[in-house]
Amino acid sequence: MKFVFAAAMLMASGSIALAEDDAAVALCETLIKSELIAPKSYERVSSYVEGLTVKVAYDAANQYNAPLRESGKCKFKKDKFGDFILDQETNIEADIAEMKQLAAAPIVDESDRKQRLIKAGEIQKRSESKLKHAILRETLAMASGEYPIPASKTALK
Repeated sequence: MKFVFAAAMLMASGSIALAEDDAAVALCETLIKSELIAPKSYERVSSYVEGLTVKVAYDAANQYNAPLRESGKCKFKKDKFGDFILDQETNIEADIAEMKQLAAAPIVDESDRKQRLIKAGEIQKRSESKLKHAILRETLAMASGEYPIPASKTALK
């Protein structure tokens, strides 16, 4: 009886949809598994769609083969055709601003110049890593099958 009441409350809220066979959940799981050390150990505990976000709780083994409970999420947005695509936050704008600030200050001496070059290299690597991660996720999403996700195959709103 408690389960029926809880399920009714979730359905009535409308903001959270149960997502056992949702295409967006399947894609999110594919992306999560691709980043695991032991993807075969992945086991979904729960999943749900809330607005444009898929949230997944799962168990998976770490590098020591110890099972851990983790969670992941994937954000989506509508494309111009009404289908759903990944909304990847690369946030390289902050890196660009930091690089501009670094370039704007006058160089004091040779030591300062060397430190700036090191810092600029770190910023560049960080930006490249964010962009590479976004490209890899997008490529994997396209290769996984149904992507972009048709609105009819998901509870995303």
